[in-house]
Amino acid sequence: MQQLKKASLILATLLLLSACGFKPKGYVTNGGDIDKVYLQTADPYGPLTKEIERQLRYAKIEFIADLPDAEAVIAQDIVKLVVSGERQTSRVISLYDNASTAENEISYSVSYQILRPEQSPLAFDINIVRDSLENPQQALASSREDEMILRELQREAAYRIVRQLTTLELESSQ
Repeated sequence: MQQLKKASLILATLLLLSACGFKPKGYVTNGGDIDKVYLQTADPYGPLTKEIERQLRYAKIEFIADLPDAEAVIAQDIVKLVVSGERQTSRVISLYDNASTAENEISYSVSYQILRPEQSPLAFDINIVRDSLENPQQALASSREDEMILRELQREAAYRIVRQLTTLELESSQ
């Protein structure tokens, strides 16, 4: 009897979670009409490009990144994602008594366009900001933390790009 109550409670919890649309963090579903994308970036082997490719795979969107396949984009009705630039800046927010850096603000910006067949291009900018604490006695740890923050910012930017891409509809609005 006790196991039946436990099983029914677990089943009810699972049903409620699935009914409200719960998804694990970082999981993008393809709710739009897009199933194939031509991906063009300034650095095809860079970490942002790899992260966008990973997010596209999670969303079950096929991506074309090779130049020989680029002619297929012109021949077919394929959405083109153009990541035109990414920029990372850092500025000091606060100082210690001895005038060394206590806290930094790391800003990561990405500009991209989505070119849909027979529709006007859509341009977007993403700006993500994170704070980082500095400890002068652990300089190596601070630089590793900054690298980890940059990877996290790239992951977040790729997630936002693919999320924006999956919400688009290909039909032209008339």
